[in-house]
Amino acid sequence: MKLAEALITRKEMYRKLSQLAERIQKNIIVQDGDEPVEDPNALMPELETLSQAITELVQRINATNASTRLENGMTIAQALAKRDELIRLAGFFRSFADMGREGQVERYSKSEIKRVCTIDVAATEHKADALAKDARELDMAIQALNWQVEL
Repeated sequence: MKLAEALITRKEMYRKLSQLAERIQKNIIVQDGDEPVEDPNALMPELETLSQAITELVQRINATNASTRLENGMTIAQALAKRDELIRLAGFFRSFADMGREGQVERYSKSEIKRVCTIDVAATEHKADALAKDARELDMAIQALNWQVEL
């Protein structure tokens, strides 16, 4: 199985786990005299089995991510952490630029206190764009490798 297939499978397993938990919750309490649509006690072992299967798959994915390297020398695990950092920083810089743009000059009359922007909005926005671009490029490299690597 390719790493990308394992990631898709993991997502589907998490969705199924959530649905199974919801089915159990909906049948835990019923009106006196009524029968539950499904027996929650019978569903609980299925939930535990699926949860264990997810754990095993995640462990295999993590092991693959820790041992597989991109062309730049980073492991997939390192690249994922770096991508998350780039996305996080891009979001911060974008919000800084938005805040600076909104408050560049905020005064309604000469008697009010003048508030001015203390950052270069264009440069900050450019930095956010560059970080977002780097994150996209790194993500594309990760995604491409995911379809080449066996789990």
